[in-house]
This record gives sequence, C-alpha cells and structure tokens, in this order.
Amino acid sequence: SIAIVKLFDRSIEFRTAMLRFSYLIIRQFTQTCVCNHFHTIESRICRWLTVMSERSDAERLDLTQEFLSHMLGVQRTSIGPVTAELQRSGIIRYSRGTIEILDPVRLKEMACECYSIVTDEEDHFLDELNLRTTGRLRIFRSGR
Repeated sequence: SIAIVKLFDRSIEFRTAMLRFSYLIIRQFTQTCVCNHFHTIESRICRWLTVMSERSDAERLDLTQEFLSHMLGVQRTSIGPVTAELQRSGIIRYSRGTIEILDPVRLKEMACECYSIVTDEEDHFLDELNLRTTGRLRIFRSGR
C-alpha cells in the first residue's frame, strides 16, 4: 500500500531488505525450474518434503499425492511409485494424505543439490537480516 511505498522510498535499510528478498524469491523460482528439468522425481520429492518438514517444524505432513504432483509439476501417477519406494526404504510412512518422515537424515541425503543451493541462499539472506541471532530486523551485522 501507500505506507509501504513511502517506507521503501525513505528507508535504505527497508529498500535493501525488500530488494534482497525479491532476489531470493527469483533465485528460488529459477532453481526450481532448473530442478524440474534436470532432476528425478524421487530427488525432487525428497527435496520438497525436507523443505516442508523443516519450514513447518513437523515430521508429519498432511498432503495428498495430487497436491505433491501439482507442487512438483508431474502427473499424479508418478508420485505413488516413488513414495512407495521411500516407504519400503523406511524413510517415510505414507497413508491416505499423510506423510510421516521417519528418517529425515536419509531423506535430505536423497534430495538433489537444489536443496542446499536454496537453503544456503536463504541462510545468507537471514544472516544479513540478522534474524537468527537477535530476533529483530537489523539489516546488516556490525562490521559490514
């Protein structure tokens, strides 16, 4: 709204944070496009489940195969065999719209390198904002 535009114009710190956040979103979008083109459905499911589990701080995720297929841009019939194999391997338990992550370490290991590319970029952004250590919005650490 108008207040945000005024703040953007007046505050170099706010403008820097917003532009950096915009860059982060574009970077994630671009990485997802590359991932969807080059990586297997299995590694993409592992990446997506790892990210969702970490962001929600939960090892139980309520989502359907149809939802997963939309998120990954694949046919729903592609999801079943992959989740079945992950379940046979003891990495997840899948039952009618609920995925429980049993072995998050192995799940993360099976995720493609896009996981670390995106999370490293997010960590860098959050470190710049200094949110992790102070809980406040401070744009740059002292000494920068």
